[in-house]
Amino acid sequence: RPIRFIDFETVSPTVPLYKGPSPREMIPFQWSCHSLGSDGTLGHSDYLASGESDPRREFIDSLLRAVGSAGPVLVYSGYEQTTLRRLTVLFPDLEPQIDDLISRFVDLLSLIKENYYHPGFKGSFSIKRVLQVMVPGCDYSDLAIGEGETASATFVDIVEGRLGEDELDDVLNDLLEYCKRDTEAMVRIWQRLESIAANGES
Repeated sequence: RPIRFIDFETVSPTVPLYKGPSPREMIPFQWSCHSLGSDGTLGHSDYLASGESDPRREFIDSLLRAVGSAGPVLVYSGYEQTTLRRLTVLFPDLEPQIDDLISRFVDLLSLIKENYYHPGFKGSFSIKRVLQVMVPGCDYSDLAIGEGETASATFVDIVEGRLGEDELDDVLNDLLEYCKRDTEAMVRIWQRLESIAANGES
């Protein structure tokens, strides 16, 4: 079974973007999933809302299809679990499937905190800092969107029609590349941890 690595992007706007959500209610609008096979092959799938309507049902339906029903699913922190718990309230029909997915979660952040430290972390376990230290040469510097707050603000711009048609394709691609980089970073960190464990490196 492949190991899956997932990451979400969400937005919590003060003024709701759609009819139904409350002010500041979390709206997940994007996910990325890398799948690492036992033979080392790497696959990728993703989802990004169009912005035209509340994306939450489409978000969770597409995610559940992508992650399958078995095998470990790595996340980085409790963010994804919190997001999914909120979706079980909204979609009680999916609660068994969502609970099953959460039961497969392995928190890569906790694994690192409990098993590995490097002075280069300088006290920070952010995925960007950990990636730079553990996998030199891998970072986010080549991306147009390099952090989550920018991704959220960009999605709001899309929903509210602030982008011209000539900009939209590039911006959508920038969002996809950012979220993809997060799960790719998780894969690289995981592979580095495996190497350290196998070879007794530091």
